[in-house]
Amino acid sequence: MKPLHGYFYDGKTSKQWPGYIEVYDNYACLRLVDESDYSIFEGLDYRTLAAKDLKITTVIGSHDRRLSFETGVIFEPVEPDRFDECFRDFGPSSSAFILHFLERYFAIVFVGIFLIVALGYSCVRWGAPLAADLIASQIPVEVINSVSGGTLNLLDNMMLVPSELTNEEQDRLRQAFFDTFPDATKDGLKVHFRMGGEDIGANAFALPSGDIVFTDEMVHLAKNDEELIGVFAHEWGHVHHKHILRQAVQSGIVAWFFVMLTGDISVGADLITWVPATLAALAYSRDFEREADRFAMEQMQKIDFPPEHLANLLERLMTGSSGDQPTEEIEQSEQMDETKRKAIALLSTHPVTDERVSMLRDKKNQTDKKTN
Repeated sequence: MKPLHGYFYDGKTSKQWPGYIEVYDNYACLRLVDESDYSIFEGLDYRTLAAKDLKITTVIGSHDRRLSFETGVIFEPVEPDRFDECFRDFGPSSSAFILHFLERYFAIVFVGIFLIVALGYSCVRWGAPLAADLIASQIPVEVINSVSGGTLNLLDNMMLVPSELTNEEQDRLRQAFFDTFPDATKDGLKVHFRMGGEDIGANAFALPSGDIVFTDEMVHLAKNDEELIGVFAHEWGHVHHKHILRQAVQSGIVAWFFVMLTGDISVGADLITWVPATLAALAYSRDFEREADRFAMEQMQKIDFPPEHLANLLERLMTGSSGDQPTEEIEQSEQMDETKRKAIALLSTHPVTDERVSMLRDKKNQTDKKTN
């Protein structure tokens, strides 16, 4: 191979020694134009340098590669374009050459970034939900019951307190729910009542095991049993479609995706510690809310139960007429314990939107037209 010409430096002064390097299959030889003084190579076996003896710098921006040696000697080629050709088998891994190539062609870098972002979005938007659906369907019932029981105990210890409703009132409401929807027993639903207090307020949520919790504030907010029955049907939909379990699994998948992407295990660890709270979270995705509403309307339609009762209660929640302290104000309270604040954020009321109320109203209007 044709010698690679350049200049040697002793690493101490700016003096140049013109010379060249002869590259062979598994070693290289250093040569000087003026062969009368080889003192610069003192301490180097400059006639048979192996690949391990050569340190090739990585290209940064417009700076060319250089060779450095353990004694401090540096070699700068006058033919930088031939450098990679001569030392491809000696220098850094192929990834370094790829990096150099990408630095010179930014368009390829931007395309790569776009593809990575698109892949990440696709995984989070479609891949994670599909995987969560599959995994959630395979989790044993014993595990679901154990996690749900632990979650309810955690909530009871952190923020919920025993209900002030009489046992007779609780039993009456349970009977009203199951008398209206006898099929609910097939999904193993069990109804509990707790006092939400200022932190939780009027709320209802379901656990994967089928345990549905109504707060006393929600019971007092309702103007009649029919409104609570509508809420029960909605929560039944969350249990029937395994929304809580899918939400928790999906959160874990997304967390580990970012761990693999960033290499930061703390991202996943922080989220995983909140899986029990995620199981009880009411901040479902809009898709889950729509699915639970559709399920509730289907069950109501089977027995000619007016969906407007649920719509009325949702409107009351949306306008905040219950008088409960808004969740936003609670989260901003400086006196509140940080752990409690996080739990309240997760246990915020279901996203009540005009869209959901309108869908329930439209369903009633469609039913009325068919009847007429």
